[in-house]
Amino acid sequence: MKKLLLILVVSALLFSCQKKLDYFFTTAGSNPGNVQNNEMSTYYLRFKMDGTTRSFNFSNAALISDLGTGGKNITFVGKADALSTNLEGLHMSVYFLKNPPAVGTFKETDNTTEYVLTGDYNPNSSLIGYFAGLHQPSVLPLTITISKLDNSTVKGSFSGAFYKKDLHSGPGTTTEYILFTDGEFNLPIK
Repeated sequence: MKKLLLILVVSALLFSCQKKLDYFFTTAGSNPGNVQNNEMSTYYLRFKMDGTTRSFNFSNAALISDLGTGGKNITFVGKADALSTNLEGLHMSVYFLKNPPAVGTFKETDNTTEYVLTGDYNPNSSLIGYFAGLHQPSVLPLTITISKLDNSTVKGSFSGAFYKKDLHSGPGTTTEYILFTDGEFNLPIK
């Protein structure tokens, strides 16, 4: 019960208190007014969403924060485009409850007190969202693999089912979800 409460609180905080990040362009001469995906970027957050290939290459970063318990959280963030009016974006977090972030594979289904996984996808709406790490059983439990981690960059892969939730009412549905597969990221740590 404590784990579920922690996941709900953390997801709500991430989803409702989105920090505005500056656009991060890595190629010389990139134009912040150009709203096309920055395909030349060395940093990326890409995946298949219900089988359709997507890239969220705007405002993408990995953010590390102290949990105050000896542990740290790493959150992976990406936006669909550079328009400030478009809320579409993806956040995923691994909450390392006792230690700093580390290389490894982390699964929603692991029965552990070492970490907790959460994810949220905003489809450009203030009314609904899609969340991972909250539904058990899940048709595709959230899995995040961190394959490289240093002081400046984190690289890895992910997959999972993100379940629909009306943000102004009770619990989400167990039958409506979006499948994120073949996900991979290479993000700057900020």
